[in-house]
Amino acid sequence: DTFTRPIYAGNAIATVKSRDAKKVITVRTTAFEKAATDGGSASVEQVDAGGDPGSSSFVSLEASESARPELTSAKIIVSGGRAFGSSEQFHTLLDPLADKLLLTSAFVTLAMLHIVPIWVAIVILSRDLIIVAGTLLLHVVATPIEVIPTTMGKGATLAQLVYLTSVLVLTYRQQDLGFLVPLLTLTLALTIGSGLHYVYRGIRAYNPHLV
Repeated sequence: DTFTRPIYAGNAIATVKSRDAKKVITVRTTAFEKAATDGGSASVEQVDAGGDPGSSSFVSLEASESARPELTSAKIIVSGGRAFGSSEQFHTLLDPLADKLLLTSAFVTLAMLHIVPIWVAIVILSRDLIIVAGTLLLHVVATPIEVIPTTMGKGATLAQLVYLTSVLVLTYRQQDLGFLVPLLTLTLALTIGSGLHYVYRGIRAYNPHLV
């Protein structure tokens, strides 16, 4: 009466127990070793499946389309579930998280390849880590804060995306990256400024009388 079943797109295995007298069980063929093609003494018999009794018919297929990876093919899954309260809240919070992870990892990768200065990646990564750490700290001290992207924060993300795209284009064309110094300056100014603004909002959320 005890079985194992995959969850989270097969990335985890749950052990479940059922005391029902009748059980409906599905079997994953990939969970077993591939059968040998030779050897053995079992006989193979062909069985006629019979004609179509007409008890069922195909009506239509309604498949949802998304620009993001499918759950079954994604290597990393961030699960929110019911904790967010609604699908809108889930996308409001986690879609920007996915975008920030993409930008941050791209900057770190370019820094490791010596395409952009490593201190640029450090500034961008530090800003995001400070925001995450501050948000978690506020939740620990029982002062939840609603994470709402500010105008400056959105500007910083846009500037990072434009700078990153420009670097990739100029690198592909083997052109000098010196033309991007003004854009880099603006990107860093917005990144640092938005980071300080988020810290200020966190302090105000913790104790409105401090500032």
